[in-house]
Amino acid sequence: MKIDILGVKIDRIRMKEALREIEALLKRDGKFYIVTPNPEIVMKAIKDENYKEILNKAALSLPDGIGIIWAGKFLSKKFNYKWKFINLLANIIYGIYLLGYIILRRNLIHDVFPERVTGVDLTLALAKFASENQYTISLLGAGRGIAKKAGERLLSLYPNLKLKEALSGPFIDKEGNPAFPINLSPTDILFVAFGSPKQEKFIFKHLKDLNCKIAIGVGGTFDFIAGKTKRAPKFVQKIGLEWLWRLFCQPTRICRIWTAFPKFVWKVINYKLNHIN
Repeated sequence: MKIDILGVKIDRIRMKEALREIEALLKRDGKFYIVTPNPEIVMKAIKDENYKEILNKAALSLPDGIGIIWAGKFLSKKFNYKWKFINLLANIIYGIYLLGYIILRRNLIHDVFPERVTGVDLTLALAKFASENQYTISLLGAGRGIAKKAGERLLSLYPNLKLKEALSGPFIDKEGNPAFPINLSPTDILFVAFGSPKQEKFIFKHLKDLNCKIAIGVGGTFDFIAGKTKRAPKFVQKIGLEWLWRLFCQPTRICRIWTAFPKFVWKVINYKLNHIN
């Protein structure tokens, strides 16, 4: 089942269920790609219909971001007051109330999206799955040398992992075309870390030429796995404030955080007023 968040359709799924779906895709004929929308990605898709279409055609669309979890719960609650101003006020109060619940009693907002499935957690889970089931993986993207370090880290965690490629560098030009021959070693799962929307557009355009069964856009995941960027402590992740931790560690992300939090929240409220009530 998919939930519509500002026009982007995202699967209502847990990590364990996602792994089962991916295993099934590996056994099917054809090639597939997977996306992990967060609020920032959804906001980009609002302004880019082609990008939205690419996201909505993915074999799996996984909820990456506590803002997506919040939006799913918020949009599921309907207010039908006569006056639009009262509806607006009720939605604002309810939205703030839910934000508080994320921190204080987070399990109560997970009845729409049961779990947050981040790119980092998905990559680690799939690396473990691949090592246990004799599947191969490759890493493509991130800054120079980062993919190799991330690959080394994955191999240290899962010694039986079959890592085919770990390539970093400038892989695409300004038009999104490959800046290198697409002659990667055959692999089952290809993780692409170009950042959104470049990675999803690249995968969609060139999937037929990529030597893989499944391609997944994972954004800054390699930086976390390689240790270049420190991930928030577990308790911060659990209460949904990982974005605030990243802002504290990387103040230059302020514009991205502004898009992914206040602007996204307000956009969701307006969307609800205009399309649901």
